Amino acid sequence: MEKKRLKVTLLTNSFTGGGAERASNTLANSLFDLGVETSIIAVNSGPEDLIKPLCEEYCLERPWKGGLWTTVKAYLRLSRLIYRIKPNFLIINCDLPELLASFLFTSSKLIVVEHSSGPWPGKRHLGVFVRRLLKIRKAQFVAVSSHLGIWPEKSRPAAFFNNALPRTNRLVSSAKQTNTGLKRLVFIGRLSSEKNPQYLIEISEKTNIPCAFFGDGIMLEDLKSLSEKLNVKVDFFGHVKDPWEFIKENDLLIIPSEFEGDGLVLVEGLFNDVPMLVRKIDDLLRFDLPAKNYCNSIEDFIARVDESSANIDSLRIPESIAEKILEGRKPKVIAQQWVEYLKKSYAFKS
Repeated sequence: MEKKRLKVTLLTNSFTGGGAERASNTLANSLFDLGVETSIIAVNSGPEDLIKPLCEEYCLERPWKGGLWTTVKAYLRLSRLIYRIKPNFLIINCDLPELLASFLFTSSKLIVVEHSSGPWPGKRHLGVFVRRLLKIRKAQFVAVSSHLGIWPEKSRPAAFFNNALPRTNRLVSSAKQTNTGLKRLVFIGRLSSEKNPQYLIEISEKTNIPCAFFGDGIMLEDLKSLSEKLNVKVDFFGHVKDPWEFIKENDLLIIPSEFEGDGLVLVEGLFNDVPMLVRKIDDLLRFDLPAKNYCNSIEDFIARVDESSANIDSLRIPESIAEKILEGRKPKVIAQQWVEYLKKSYAFKS
């Protein structure tokens, strides 16, 4: 009898744009490296990411912020692709891919990845409907962190897998800086309401320290207007493949989110040894950073920036804490965990 080969397809919003997208690319490459027959499908069109898929890649060519008709066309293209690829497993990442996958006619096992403690923002009723459909389809729900429950019931995930960091050489400061004065505040990520990017401009206005945004999103024009209104010196770099290449030794990373999933920007900041201040929320408190790195409100951010402006080295995370957080995020290790889960959960015989 011929052995059945493990065949996995990942479905993601786009090939670049945020932590979930890069994590999907990294996982696809790691599974491919392990010899798994892997493919990845992006719903929205857009530029390439720093992590380019090595496996078969497809794009449904839906424009970002496309309407109903472009979404229907993307669904039809997806249906044809899944029928042709015939994966054993379809790993689904983020809201739009969930919507499309919930209506697929396929024998593929569906696995939904919970990337955030607040999925489906602004579309909660649609999200509840889609997830009910997926549960009727016997979809399994997994998470990118052990602290995440599956929305909306906050039920326990079937498994959890940390997002991998696709690099091997950490950028740890080897010598004390001669000039540790704060020169710039930095925001990295999607410019959307749950990330509170406007905090950066308000902190900049109160502390008279310039700021920079690396990322794109629906709040871009609002942020530009606010910076002009408050007369703040700000640079908008838009989407860049690797924002860490642009980070300077006198920069301070600010993470003011209302909620997070895996907190990948924080983890990458640790990896690159960048001083940081982060919002005091459960999703980030789990990293157990020193108390001085957490801020409860915008007033806290402003006060902490003022206190540390002459020595931002004091906001660099100690090596012992960083190493503990970064353990177990090697792509190959996480890909092996996925393979074991797929085989055990579905009694898959290879």
